[in-house]
Amino acid sequence: MFEFIKGKSPFRDILEREFGLTDLIKLEENYINRAIGSKSNKEFILLLGELIQILGQGNCHTSILSPQTLFEQFEPSGDTSRLIAKLGISKRAIELGDHWIARLDQSSKNWRSDLSVSYKNGYYITDKGLTVNGRTIEKGSVITSIDGLKPLDYVKSIQHILPFRWDTKLKIPFSSTGSPFSVNADDTKDHWDVEFLTPKSNRAKLSLEKKKGVKNTMNYPYLNKTILCKKLREDLAYIKVYGFPDTVSIKNDRKIISDFFENTKEDYENLIIDFRGHGGGNTVYGECLFVKPFLDKNYTYTQYAVVNKEMFDSSIRRYQTLDNFKKSFARVIDFGDIQKIEFDELPDSFRRNNSPNDDYYYFKTTRNIVPDNNYNFKGKVFLLIDNNCYSASETIIRLHQQLGLSTIIGVNSGGGAGAVHVPLIYEVPNCHLLFRTEIEMTFNANGTANELYGTKPDINLEPSVYPTSFPKSFKTDDLLKDSWIDWVIKNRL
Repeated sequence: MFEFIKGKSPFRDILEREFGLTDLIKLEENYINRAIGSKSNKEFILLLGELIQILGQGNCHTSILSPQTLFEQFEPSGDTSRLIAKLGISKRAIELGDHWIARLDQSSKNWRSDLSVSYKNGYYITDKGLTVNGRTIEKGSVITSIDGLKPLDYVKSIQHILPFRWDTKLKIPFSSTGSPFSVNADDTKDHWDVEFLTPKSNRAKLSLEKKKGVKNTMNYPYLNKTILCKKLREDLAYIKVYGFPDTVSIKNDRKIISDFFENTKEDYENLIIDFRGHGGGNTVYGECLFVKPFLDKNYTYTQYAVVNKEMFDSSIRRYQTLDNFKKSFARVIDFGDIQKIEFDELPDSFRRNNSPNDDYYYFKTTRNIVPDNNYNFKGKVFLLIDNNCYSASETIIRLHQQLGLSTIIGVNSGGGAGAVHVPLIYEVPNCHLLFRTEIEMTFNANGTANELYGTKPDINLEPSVYPTSFPKSFKTDDLLKDSWIDWVIKNRL
């Protein structure tokens, strides 16, 4: 496991350099000693889960996988031999996969508190008041200490059990739920000792009970479809997109949008495409519905990325040629023309933010994006994005930005765009646990890592805030009351 982290992960030291987390390699001795001393599979799988959690802080595609998931994604026929050959894993990994998943499910414990908290400008602030044992903490109170540590230091200290997001303005990590009281597997104590500064500048203390289970902090309204088209005003149309399903849905969903524009009596001058809360999916679907129909000519789309040489070469060998590799994933993502380049051939902004490394290939990918099935819409497009947009939705956001298809509004997206390689399936030696993780690091235009910084919007409405704005429902009145949509109407129409 540590051999993979040391030599093959492009995120090994960037989290320490960029956001002040502890480099995994500095934790190696501690984890090896714990592994040697583990007395059961339960202890061992929790240990590996912690390592994978830390590794996953750098990219959104890291997770432990079950054999069922692998068959569904890579070999729907159920042919074990073909799956093994395609992924370069052992038969033993398939046989033990369900065992490890079951052990992980039995061992994991999610803890939360009843205190409603949001992240704002480096602080954790209460959204509602809470009374515990006759002691009340007011709404708007700022957390100043958790278990004797400053909130940022506390959050960093539990990087092994608390998923992070990145405040790209302040360059610090924060809890992925907006609350530091949502952790996995920490049963060392039954409460948190928390100190606050109230809105009236009074000091307060509270012993917060740890409660089992996960609490949904997002409160997104439910949408029982992938695409929703609505007229908001005479001059404004709205399309809500919740995900990118498989390519079989392209024809039907594209028709929904086409019919909306064709059948409406209004000649809309403006369109809001709402990607907020979009966790990704099939990139080909996203391009066919939200890129190509908005093009008025052919465009060239360029990306740059870095991949460990050994991992890239071994992966391509399983497919015999690079073309075979690209064809095998063509239903999900189009990589385009992949070229290896020298570090000196990278744009200036990339070289300024990075150093050459002989263990890695540098790539330039180029694609020709062609108009297709254009919608009957010629107005201005506004794309709403938030920190929950990642993976395939990130790729579409990057396309919109580079090709100038829309004004991008919101906050930095979650990153995870693909350039030259899909997330790699890795088998941990000896125990044969399977997990996936990124081996490529895709660059933003300024040379920063896309997986960490995401895409910066043209207009940043709520930097250093999480959760950000989201409509109460998808009824027209509630959409018009949403603060981001209201901003577009007041400032751009």
